[in-house]
Amino acid sequence: MSSFPCLVRSSTRGGEARFELGDPLVDAYLAFVAGRARANTLRAVAHDLKTFFGVVGKDPDEVVAADVFDFLALQRGDRTVIRISDGESGLSARTIARRLSSISGLCAAGVWCGSVWLTTEEAETHPVVKEKFLAATSADTVRSRSRTGKPARQLRSAWTDEWEDAETPMPLGMPMQPVLVDAALQRIDRAAHRKGSGAERLANYFVGQIVGTMNQSKSAAQVVYDMIDEFIEATQSLARQLET
Repeated sequence: MSSFPCLVRSSTRGGEARFELGDPLVDAYLAFVAGRARANTLRAVAHDLKTFFGVVGKDPDEVVAADVFDFLALQRGDRTVIRISDGESGLSARTIARRLSSISGLCAAGVWCGSVWLTTEEAETHPVVKEKFLAATSADTVRSRSRTGKPARQLRSAWTDEWEDAETPMPLGMPMQPVLVDAALQRIDRAAHRKGSGAERLANYFVGQIVGTMNQSKSAAQVVYDMIDEFIEATQSLARQLET
């Protein structure tokens, strides 16, 4: 490490505060926060990250989860800080939560999601199944072994109902169940376009309970924009709570 983390404050032409710590990744994140949060939140995030990297003594790309856990444990047991409210040592839960928020905002590399893409305009989901997804609620999914032989959450349909019937043979284990049913599933997909057909009632696919919120087909880009807006809204809400 060089002089990082060295907190430097500057101002834009409009007089808005900006902070840098001397690392391209961290400085880019602080610029991101500056464009979406209030000045007090930006200052708190900058100081939180300076404290964190000063304690762990690593560059951002070297930090692992254990470093975060150790840092939080240290914050809770900081004997140099005595709280007036209860006479106990360590930083307050609110301060620790704010610092964790600052760190997680920087270190989050992405989100794991799958079902949400199945109703996008670009998705290759069968049109009949996509319509079912858009009309479904979270209660319309079921964990079933009927497609793969392993329990997997999917849209409930006549297909899953038949496999759950007590008079129906149990699904085979993996990989034999796909060998048994793949040809049938392909025939169902080919015939499901016929309105009111048995194939239409049988058609289904893997999907999580989030299907209950997937009630509008959007572009994949719009789904990403929505995630960003929700993240900004959540972080700003958390920041307001921490500042009160």
